[in-house]
Amino acid sequence: SRLQYTNGQVADLTINARQWIGRISAQKAGIGYAMDLAYGYDGLANVTSITNTLDSTDSKTMTYDGVDRLISAGTASVSYDTADNITSLRTPAGTLSYAYANNRLSSVSGWRSATLTYDLYGNVINNGRNMFAYDDASNLRNVAGAIPAAYDYDGNNQRVRAAKNGKTTYFLYARNGDLLGEYNAVGVWMKEYAYLGGKLVATIENVPATPGAVAPGIPSSLTVPAASTTGSYTVSWGGSTGTVTRYELQDATDANFTGPIQMYSGLNLSFGVFDKSSGTYYYRVRACNGTACSGYRVASNGITVTTPPSAPPSTPPYINVPSIPNPGSAYTYITWGSSTGVVDFYQVDIASVPRQIPYFTVGSNVQRSCSILTSRRPHREEMR
Repeated sequence: SRLQYTNGQVADLTINARQWIGRISAQKAGIGYAMDLAYGYDGLANVTSITNTLDSTDSKTMTYDGVDRLISAGTASVSYDTADNITSLRTPAGTLSYAYANNRLSSVSGWRSATLTYDLYGNVINNGRNMFAYDDASNLRNVAGAIPAAYDYDGNNQRVRAAKNGKTTYFLYARNGDLLGEYNAVGVWMKEYAYLGGKLVATIENVPATPGAVAPGIPSSLTVPAASTTGSYTVSWGGSTGTVTRYELQDATDANFTGPIQMYSGLNLSFGVFDKSSGTYYYRVRACNGTACSGYRVASNGITVTTPPSAPPSTPPYINVPSIPNPGSAYTYITWGSSTGVVDFYQVDIASVPRQIPYFTVGSNVQRSCSILTSRRPHREEMR
């Protein structure tokens, strides 16, 4: 799967045959990969290796004990007591030792130290550097120490206000509990969040204005191809005069830019567009800094995308169906060969009882077998 962000970054996630994450990568057009990690697992789904293809010195291997507890990761190692509490952590920075009382962490010693005390509900009230106070729902309300802080909550125990370091922040949530935004004491937005399928996929931050800054000049040019048969192409523009902290590229399906979509925000002078469907698209770009934005540079032409329909996959090379049902079973187990091309699912049809059984593709891995409940009457299976 792929996520394409408006700042030009593209994130790809690949799933292995067991539906576990096999690779995560992120790249920007014109810059290359910013991250490329491959994951290995044992039979119990424990991560045994993380390979950084961009920096081999950052690759790690992990080992586990007989009860699936992590005991080493790269140059670090971990020890436990019989109650599964971590008793020591050895890293290049040094060794930390942990002591417990009634299965509660009581002290940390080594290259840094702390002594912890608790209230009757198990909340830490003192760690040797700060003191903590809670309400009756065990929500943290006040921190006393070098950097004091105070917090307020709503009826759902969601934090709605934080006062820290002389700054007050208010938090706004969706009905389902997702954090939507953070705002200062006068209502100006500081951060806002976007979700897809319940997962956070983007954060936009309001960069403070630069004192004395003025709006930059309009980008000197904007180049858009006239046509594309793949839906993937590059839009590029010329630099602006003055102080620029970001360029904003928008596209729309009409030349009047009704309902434009911001495709990119950043300092690059080009943006790679991927997987556009058939249609005509128009582009414009402007330059911004912490105070203001320039006017838009509108491309002299739109781009017409014409993507051909995908070719159908090949016919499966074979299907194996037993001539005699399994003794004592009403199920027939069948298998078939892999097709070439892009396969979303295989369709199995039974002549006596028409039905479809889809198996979805994840990456290049397709399930090619199934058990079908059949009658004792003669029947015939077909597939595509």
